[in-house]
Amino acid sequence: MPSLIPHHMHYLRLLMPGLSIRTLVKLACLLDPYNPSICPLLKRAHSKRRNSTGSTVSSVASDGEAEPSDSPHLLTSPTLETYIELFLSVLITLNQKRRTQSSDQSLSRSSSMLGQTYTKHLVALSEGSQVVQSNPLAAGLHHAAIVMDGILYTWGSNKNGKLGHGEEEERKSQPTRVETLYMLGRQVLAVSCGAEHTIAMCQDGLFSWGGSSHGQLGHGDRLNRTRPVQIGTLADKNVVSVVCGQYHCLALDGDQRVWSWGWGVHGQLGLQSTDDRLFPVHVSVLDYKEISFIAAGYGHSAVLTSKGEVLVFGNGMYGQLGLGNSEKQSCPVVVPGLQKRTVYLIGCGNFHTVAVCTDQSVYYWGKNLQRLATTEGDVQTTPSIIH
Repeated sequence: MPSLIPHHMHYLRLLMPGLSIRTLVKLACLLDPYNPSICPLLKRAHSKRRNSTGSTVSSVASDGEAEPSDSPHLLTSPTLETYIELFLSVLITLNQKRRTQSSDQSLSRSSSMLGQTYTKHLVALSEGSQVVQSNPLAAGLHHAAIVMDGILYTWGSNKNGKLGHGEEEERKSQPTRVETLYMLGRQVLAVSCGAEHTIAMCQDGLFSWGGSSHGQLGHGDRLNRTRPVQIGTLADKNVVSVVCGQYHCLALDGDQRVWSWGWGVHGQLGLQSTDDRLFPVHVSVLDYKEISFIAAGYGHSAVLTSKGEVLVFGNGMYGQLGLGNSEKQSCPVVVPGLQKRTVYLIGCGNFHTVAVCTDQSVYYWGKNLQRLATTEGDVQTTPSIIH
């Protein structure tokens, strides 16, 4: 019942000093104003405050005196200020406990382990195993991000809040720590940048922020976020890799399932459709392929199987799919020109794709903006080896 919420909130504040850091972190995430679950409550509280103010003004005008602030119906649900105060109290208590905690060595060991993870080979072809694909450095259209010891830093253009610092307009000329993730104790494993958004892969899930004109943040709407918000759909999916295209995203989980969302006009989501998707959607057609690596370009995507096979989908206008034509594909298709090769690494540029084979040979296809170390034409519609 709504009338019980203020009592529970008061009781929670009394218990707060005795709560563990882990519990406080979970509580901070729950109460975060950007949390989709808490937003309706905050909007309701804001609306109630606005209506109450209007009612009070009317009462003064008609009767000459305002309704008492302790009127019973005003106490049946918490005010907007009460929510915010509780959230801030949790953050203050959390940071106080961190400062006084004497077990910093355990955190250092965790950071050291993360550093070791960065140096490992990130493609698990042998034995079909899945490891976290750690991308500690990423760049979008006009911004960049780097992960150092599990802490994320961003800089560059902050249009639509894509730096994650809580505002939209200010440009950062040097790497600046993303305070929301740091404050909540999120260990960042990898980061990826789109044109107007950023996604961080943490130990306990994916967090996204920035522009979402095509739903690329994965929160079920097209609203911008200026601070990191967890993608709820993938919270329990054990994601091991995430990549951003221009306005779309791919994620790979520990069961080798691929998820896609965002801009879909070219079929780059692999869902046999050209619709945008506002939530991550399971690309079930790839389930039997044992996907081990994912990549995304401007309007196309590529995935790599544990057997070294490359599949592509999306925009093929410049031959970036490697299928010998310029047609789009909304369903993943095997690149025929590489079927006799064993590929272990793939990457997508805006309009081209690159594959590295186990014998260290490198193949490319797509629009040859910088001629990709060759002297051939501007467009290559099938895989061609770089000599």
